[in-house]
Amino acid sequence: MHAFLNDSKNKEHALERAHAQPVSKEGIDYFSYEDTLGIPKEVGYWEDVILGELPTEDAKVFPAEFLKAVPVGADLSTLPARFMLWQFEDARYGLKNIRAVRKDAVLMGFCDELAALYRREIGGTPIAPQELQELFDRTAAAWAVIGDRQRIASMRFARKWAWLGARKWAWIPIKGWTSTWKWLLAATRNRARSGATIMLLSWADAFKWIRPWESSAQRVRIGKAWFLSALQTAFTRA
Repeated sequence: MHAFLNDSKNKEHALERAHAQPVSKEGIDYFSYEDTLGIPKEVGYWEDVILGELPTEDAKVFPAEFLKAVPVGADLSTLPARFMLWQFEDARYGLKNIRAVRKDAVLMGFCDELAALYRREIGGTPIAPQELQELFDRTAAAWAVIGDRQRIASMRFARKWAWLGARKWAWIPIKGWTSTWKWLLAATRNRARSGATIMLLSWADAFKWIRPWESSAQRVRIGKAWFLSALQTAFTRA
């Protein structure tokens, strides 16, 4: 599949439509992307999810920015996998940088398994649905135990130190940890738009208590910037 069906005129027409009829935050018609633009629907999922989380002024121009960034003839089939890896491994905004995540050997093990699957996909071997389902089943079973155990420990801490106001802050050390588990569960559950939504929101929320000076909207902008940059440098197959 090649972006704009390998025809620069298709890109020009798409950009003209985007400028003439700005897309609302309610969403884009990514269902037609593969047939009309040669862009995988999964890439459309991510564009649509990012659009919905951007501030209104940014959202108004994002669809045109997206189309402008896509090179004619580019193969975007591996972009969702690359975005997933960036969310986990980026030197500054990767989830693995969260201390509680690094210390959780079980969580890191599952994330490494997921990353290996996506690296394999980038190398040209698609991920079979049953592989994701099997990883999801094991991840969900582990979270059912570990998540409950952590919640109980946090509440015990809150009750013990309530006189210091600890109840309010008891959850803060594990906010990013919990969000990373949610991100992982969404990433292993399916490849639909709903999974992309939970992944983006969990990733953006993971740093809420670690980088409190940054809003969720700021982090979505950071994700958008990476997304556009990755589009511009997309691998083009002959």
